Amino acid sequence: MTNSSSKNSKSPNRKRLLLLLLNRGGLAVGGLSLVGTVGIFWRLQSFIHKDLAPLVEKI
Repeated sequence: MTNSSSKNSKSPNRKRLLLLLLNRGGLAVGGLSLVGTVGIFWRLQSFIHKDLAPLVEKI
């Protein structure tokens, strides 16, 4: 009997730990995606204004 209650008490803790790790991992992936998207947008804007606009003006 004591073993079954011991298993039941560990199971929610493991689930909680797994959810916590997945949640933090999701936040990290989301944050990196956001930073990457902003970086790509900034580089695209820079390319358009510095490199592409002068080429279009020459035509």
